[in-house]
Amino acid sequence: MIVVGAYAAASSGATQPDLGWLGEQCLALPGATGLELPFTGDDSPWLDAGLVGRFDESAPGARHVVTLLPALVRVTRFDERIGLASTDAAGRRQALDLVDRARERVLALNVSRPGAVAVVELHSSPQRPFSDVGAFADSLSQLADRDWRGARLVVEHCDAWSDDHPVEKGYLSLADEIAAVTAARHPIVDGIAVNWGRSAIETRTADGALQHLAEASQQGLLRGLMFSGAAPVETSYGRAWGDLHVPPAEFAAVEPTAAASLLTKKEILAALKGAHDDRLLYSGVKVAAAPTDDDQARLAVIADTLGAMRASIEQINGRGPMSR
Repeated sequence: MIVVGAYAAASSGATQPDLGWLGEQCLALPGATGLELPFTGDDSPWLDAGLVGRFDESAPGARHVVTLLPALVRVTRFDERIGLASTDAAGRRQALDLVDRARERVLALNVSRPGAVAVVELHSSPQRPFSDVGAFADSLSQLADRDWRGARLVVEHCDAWSDDHPVEKGYLSLADEIAAVTAARHPIVDGIAVNWGRSAIETRTADGALQHLAEASQQGLLRGLMFSGAAPVETSYGRAWGDLHVPPAEFAAVEPTAAASLLTKKEILAALKGAHDDRLLYSGVKVAAAPTDDDQARLAVIADTLGAMRASIEQINGRGPMSR
């Protein structure tokens, strides 16, 4: 599967584009086989059954990934103890309830069209001192015992807590997440996904994703790789080291401040080589447009980044890790 996180570009500017149009256009891009759909809470427009049905009509057989991170970030603004890894009983219960609300959406979509949602991404919030690997493993075990209608549960690694610099998410370390997935001991809890930009944010280097890909691969748990960028300086996309889905540096021909992005075509190729594993379920792109209300500009940054990814895939033995 090659999925497109179109919602990152959709949030650029003061107004949202027609989500149906943007989703259909992304699914029409060469190589795209699905979308990364955000669960934002009870008001999750990207998970509307009618909208996803429209995507199915334009791209029959598309398989999607659902991420719960937007909803999680929203609720933790009000209570920093909420999370699947929380040592606070109420905070962990709220996180489990949040996942269950997302699961209801996934069930509805997979009942209407089996296989529509192939993967659900979970996350190891909250930050210290409220997080614990044992609590996270227990949460994963509980969720694995529930009906997902064929969807797999994958832990998407975000930047881990650091005592050396400010964090964006600051969740569990990759080693702790690997330990939790292993302890859950359930086939539905399938492994780890790496987001290139979030690994760069954590390690403050372009080599971060390669380190994390190697760590997950060595344990046989690498299941996903998403390409977002990050910049060590402030850009038109926002603050330095922000989790802002900055596009590759080559996009500077359109938006000059993108030149600061650590993500480049060379880095995309290196990461795909590092992720060349038959157990990988999906890869994809999730990039923001420069602040704009122009729908074509939003689509262009996605198309360019996906094109760079496809070019790298073609360079790797003439096929990509997602060809199955």
